[in-house]
Amino acid sequence: MPQKTFESRRELFGSEAWQQAWFKAWGDLAGPVNPSACLGVYSFGSKIKRFIPIQIAAPLGVSSAGIASVRSEYFYFTAQPSQSSACIENFLATAAEQPWDQLCIPDIPINSNEMPLLIQAAAKRGWELMDRSASCAYSINIQAGTFDEYLQKLGKNSRLQLFNRRKQLEKLGPVELKNYWPDLDGFIQVLNGFHQKRWTKPAFSQRNLVFIEALLKNLVSEGHQVDLSVLSLASKPVAATLDLQVNGRVYNVQSGFLADLDSKLSLGTLNFGYKIEAAFNNPKLSCYDFMAGYGKKSDYKKAFATDELQLVTLTFVRSAWLKQLYRVRNAVYGSPFKHLPDRAALLLTMQNIGDFTTSSGMQYFC
Repeated sequence: MPQKTFESRRELFGSEAWQQAWFKAWGDLAGPVNPSACLGVYSFGSKIKRFIPIQIAAPLGVSSAGIASVRSEYFYFTAQPSQSSACIENFLATAAEQPWDQLCIPDIPINSNEMPLLIQAAAKRGWELMDRSASCAYSINIQAGTFDEYLQKLGKNSRLQLFNRRKQLEKLGPVELKNYWPDLDGFIQVLNGFHQKRWTKPAFSQRNLVFIEALLKNLVSEGHQVDLSVLSLASKPVAATLDLQVNGRVYNVQSGFLADLDSKLSLGTLNFGYKIEAAFNNPKLSCYDFMAGYGKKSDYKKAFATDELQLVTLTFVRSAWLKQLYRVRNAVYGSPFKHLPDRAALLLTMQNIGDFTTSSGMQYFC
């Protein structure tokens, strides 16, 4: 069972490389906004129950119902904790100038130093709080021991799929692991082929392909490493992973595999085994990050992780009529926090910064 850790890494999401790539791919949909990770928001129209129109705002660089971009996790306002309060105040002040009914901020680490500051700053403006969703990001602490020690801590079936069945794979033919970089086109063709067959759609196309091309080039120009890893059996690609190595952390952005080669082999899992072993053997690395999300048939990330981090999406409601509507809904259907995996953790966070219902006018529905 993964241990809970609340260390928020700040090197990839919200970085200049990420923001520039996001604007190249989706900037035309965001409208005339200031492209600043600290200041920018975009807004879009939506409907409640398909007939009540509302206006929703979201920070630049993140995915939403209005702009379905690549997911940005571990949301933060600034990489400098000493500047968090000022940056949050600037962000909310700028956001307040635009017409919207509710502001959604996704994937905030649940005990981020910025969460209580954000909640408090929004409370002063009379904005009411809800959470829209929650998820868990999973990672492996590379510095906690050796690869062999890591394997011994896995469950029997997980260890079998990740490592022990390599011998069975190697009996089928020569096994090769190759980094395709800088041949992004060749890698995308391989990865998209896996995804098209398994998910009936490509992993990268149109705008998200524009984004990933720009992001990889931006990261390499800053001195980071790109690993477009393809596992081949007898010269035939059978699995692929897109990993980004940024400041000692490997982010597994995407993966795919051939599902029908051998019913006893999980090629995607075996491929992860090679990548995780390589990470353990690299003294410059501290973590292999699966991030949030689930597999098609199993929650494999949880099975292989040593650490987990809860991420919560917060919604701040500004419109008076929408506040009343949500109050009626909550009276009928219950707390809007029912999707939060660890409700007590968020309650504790809020208790640390005071009773908002009486002191600030913001109501925490629970």
